[in-house]
Amino acid sequence: MAVLTLHLPGPPVPLPRPRAVRTPNGVRMYTPAKAAAYKLAIGKASWECAPEDPWEGPVRVHLCFKMPIPVSWPRWKRRAACYGLHRPCVTPDLDNLIKSVLDGITDAASWWADDRQVVELSAVQWYAEATGVRVTCSQLITI
Repeated sequence: MAVLTLHLPGPPVPLPRPRAVRTPNGVRMYTPAKAAAYKLAIGKASWECAPEDPWEGPVRVHLCFKMPIPVSWPRWKRRAACYGLHRPCVTPDLDNLIKSVLDGITDAASWWADDRQVVELSAVQWYAEATGVRVTCSQLITI
């Protein structure tokens, strides 16, 4: 069973709702630039460790998001956050973070053909000094 691991440093960016702008030809939908750039960075990073052919069949994914510690917190609370005593229960929502990573890998078509192949998903969110996301993906054996 093959396992792929990806680490992208920097603060994780959630996938927001699409935005709309009125044009003379109608309404145009778009993704904000910051989210689009993050999805592109995830896609490029996934290409570096991609298998020769995208996986077919079910896939298991584990995501670990390391979020920035608020700078307004006192030193004792920042230290406690590094040890996992405080967890990020604020925006961005974990489901929006997950969506940005899975869409980035799917758009690059590097690990799998479509994110509907993800049948097992686990995700955690921690505070950390060194922010980033770690993606671990494995192909499940089918009969």
